[in-house]
Amino acid sequence: MKKRFALIVAVIIFIAAIAALRSVKSDIVTEPAELTTLENSVHTNGFIVRDETMYYATGTGTPYFGASEGERISKDSQVAVIFEGKVDSDSIKELSVIDAKLKRAYEAEQNGLTHRSDTGSIENDIMMRVNEIYGFAEDDNVRMAAQQHEAIDSLRTNGEYNNDTGATRLEDEKWRTIQSIGSGRKEIYSEISGVFSTYLDGLEPVLVPDRIEQYTPSYIRGLPDAENEEADLNHVETGDPICKVMNNHVWYALAALNSDEAEKCSKNTSVKLRFNNMADAEVEGIIDYISDADENGDRLVLIRCSTYVESVFSYRRADMDIIFDSYTGYKVPVNAIRAGDGNPYVYGQAGSSSFKCEVKVLYTDSGSEYSIIESTEEAKNKLSRAERIIISDIE
Repeated sequence: MKKRFALIVAVIIFIAAIAALRSVKSDIVTEPAELTTLENSVHTNGFIVRDETMYYATGTGTPYFGASEGERISKDSQVAVIFEGKVDSDSIKELSVIDAKLKRAYEAEQNGLTHRSDTGSIENDIMMRVNEIYGFAEDDNVRMAAQQHEAIDSLRTNGEYNNDTGATRLEDEKWRTIQSIGSGRKEIYSEISGVFSTYLDGLEPVLVPDRIEQYTPSYIRGLPDAENEEADLNHVETGDPICKVMNNHVWYALAALNSDEAEKCSKNTSVKLRFNNMADAEVEGIIDYISDADENGDRLVLIRCSTYVESVFSYRRADMDIIFDSYTGYKVPVNAIRAGDGNPYVYGQAGSSSFKCEVKVLYTDSGSEYSIIESTEEAKNKLSRAERIIISDIE
């Protein structure tokens, strides 16, 4: 009887122990062990600031632009011609076609190409013979390939063909077209190299890098939304703004930040910019200028960039993130990190087992009480093994 009673007591104790263990385990709080990237950043709306040279009509009449929208041009390139009076639109279109062909011909010369299918019969003849040489080479017909080489050399050395033939012919054709227009003209040349544009937003004389120090955060915030307006392609008056060339070697991003955001900024510090309204384009930059605080503690921050980003030259408004630091690791509540004699550590969980992992803290956001951590190099158990990270106290 006593043995039976002892057995019953033992079973009851065992069941109670299991229940207690389950109760303890059920109190354990975990979070998924997933790699994440946390950015120390500021999101703001600002402006793109550029070195821009404006060009104005030097006469009254019909403008013709020698560069296309967004084209990169060199210094002293012809950007516009103002023809006196009204010019037939067909003549302007013809000039555009000839200029497009000229650009291709000049590119051919720069690339060492000596034939184009649209530059005349001699060029076509050379092109045909070059193609035949490839065929003879594949057939190992050395004699016929050599004959074609001699024929091509003869065409060139006898003056029947040279690298300038295509461009020269097109230049003559362009001159004849200009002469046929018959009106006086005034030519305008670029003073700098850069990106050409006929879209003007009215902020060109305002958002100039050298003038930013004159402005306050409230003034910049109060600037109207810029509207790009294409210059009138049919008629201009003397003094009308007609186009601009933008320096493509350096440009700037400007933002008005509140006091908390501005505290993160230091002059000459490298940052990363992400432009959310430009297909998330990212670029490196350096903080070039920080204004004095206004009565609200707000400051202007100007960031200099030297990486060419095509879309930057089409936008004025900038929806951007200023990223000061970026950390990739495991995001955990601060209280999940436990103090040890050496490195801090966390408990990882894989299946039904748990293990201790020494970690280093990459970043702590005191506001949200979360940290980004990663395993130390010496850790025997890496967090990459863990399925979950134990948050609650299990000791």
